Amino acid sequence: MSRLSGPVSAAVLFMLFVFVHVVKLDAKGAHEENRQLEAQILREQQAIQILSAEWSHLNQPAKLDQMAGRFLALKEVRTTQIVALEDVPYMGLDLFDQHGVSGPVMAASHERPRYQGRDNNYYVQIQAKE
Repeated sequence: MSRLSGPVSAAVLFMLFVFVHVVKLDAKGAHEENRQLEAQILREQQAIQILSAEWSHLNQPAKLDQMAGRFLALKEVRTTQIVALEDVPYMGLDLFDQHGVSGPVMAASHERPRYQGRDNNYYVQIQAKE
């Protein structure tokens, strides 16, 4: 029995050495991956700070007014342009009929939309004129 104990203990020691070495390599790899992820998180946080500063700069009212004057051809609204929804003429067009698809707008020109709220959303209910 003593003759086998030497080679068996050497084999066990060698397997333990290999196991410890593999665990050490895995730990080094995990540590390196962790370091890379932390560096990437830091870069992303810096990019978010830069984008947040640019967003704040672009959303300043004076800057928006300047860009609106430069890029948009806006004119002031006249009081004659403001009307109630009921005063807008209804054309009775089915907007979804262009491509042969029937849509939820209107089927006939004698129908008129009525707007109602349901759960803070608005939907159109079609009723024929009486």
